[in-house]
Amino acid sequence: MQKPHCIYVFSGLALGAGAINERQRLVLNRLLDGFEGKLTTSKYAKLAKCSQDTALRDILPLVERGLLVRNPAGRRSTSYALAGSPVVAQP
Repeated sequence: MQKPHCIYVFSGLALGAGAINERQRLVLNRLLDGFEGKLTTSKYAKLAKCSQDTALRDILPLVERGLLVRNPAGRRSTSYALAGSPVVAQP
């Protein structure tokens, strides 16, 4: 018997099954539940229990898909927020 396909929904955006991994799902749910402060690769790594390199590799596709946006400050202080979040300052 074949497993039914799951659909993940985040802020009205539906993603097909397998489109995001378990770490990404965990962090997105945490952001939707009212994450305090800014999301950085360090915080992502702690939440997802992974390395900072893996955190960045997980974050970049979420930015490309429009689920996360990069906050204006860059370089070492790069942080991310949910797309459409009032915390995000538009440049």
